[in-house]
Amino acid sequence: MIKSVLVVDDDLANRMLPGLILGTEKYQVSECADGTQALKLLSEKKYDYVLLDISLPKISGIEICKIIRANRELLGMKVIAYTAHAMKAQTKEILSSGFDDILIKPINRQDLMTLFQ
Repeated sequence: MIKSVLVVDDDLANRMLPGLILGTEKYQVSECADGTQALKLLSEKKYDYVLLDISLPKISGIEICKIIRANRELLGMKVIAYTAHAMKAQTKEILSSGFDDILIKPINRQDLMTLFQ
């Protein structure tokens, strides 16, 4: 079964890189640039994974994660924080917001694929 991933990041390069890597591993990848677009896509389709930037325009990644976790229709979706915020206190705050894991930018293939196994 092909797994689906939504990559949400306002930086084009940060959207494209995981999309390229996951695409070669046979994942179906969708991308968007902000929280409003992400919520629209999530209302139209259930994804297996969401790779979600924390610092987004309009709605933060933390707020989007809380919305996802409050929606029964989105149960079972793995939500991964995608961020450059690697300080210990920030990591604790991110994980306590409902994220399943954190992927620290800049990413590499091995770290990305470890989270998508």
